[in-house]
Amino acid sequence: MQAIIDEAKAKGKRVPRMKHIYLVGGTFHKSLTKDLCEVFGNETTASAYALTEALGYVSAAPLGQGTDHVGFPVAGCKVKVMASRDFGYLDDEGRLYIVDRLKQMIKCMDNQVAPAELEEILLSHDAVKEVAVVGLPSAKYGEAPAACVVLRDVCKEKHEPVAKELKQLVAGI
Repeated sequence: MQAIIDEAKAKGKRVPRMKHIYLVGGTFHKSLTKDLCEVFGNETTASAYALTEALGYVSAAPLGQGTDHVGFPVAGCKVKVMASRDFGYLDDEGRLYIVDRLKQMIKCMDNQVAPAELEEILLSHDAVKEVAVVGLPSAKYGEAPAACVVLRDVCKEKHEPVAKELKQLVAGI
C-alpha cells in the first residue's frame, strides 16, 4: 500500500477509482490514514474485526471513521471475552479496539508492550516513512523492543540526529 501511495504522490496523482480499503484485524496507522485519504479520498478507509471462531465479522467501522478502532459490533453480535489471543477492549461508547495480537506483544520487564503502539509513535515523526517493531531476546529485560525504521529520502543523510529524536520519542513509554 505504501508503494502505491509513494508512486501516486511522486507523480502528483490521485487514485479515485479505489472505492474502499478495509483493514481487518487491526487499524490503520494515523500517518497511513492521512496518506490514504490524500491519494484515494476521504471516505476510503475502514477497519473491521473478524475471527474464524465467530464465523466472520464481529465489528466494523463506518467508512472514514475507523482509524484507531475496529468499529462497533455488527448487528446480532454480542462481544464477550474469548481466548482468541487478541488483546483489545470496548470503550464507553461501544467501539471495539484491538491493541495487538498477544503473540506479537513484547514481554519487557514483566510488562506487555504493544509493537503497534510504538510504531504509531515512531510514525508520527516526519522523517519516518515505514517502521516495524519487534521484540529481541534480552538477558536484562526478557525482551527488548527494537525498531526497524525506513527514513524518507530527504532525511537519509541525517540519520544519527533522527535516531536520537526517535529514542526520545519513545523514552517515556
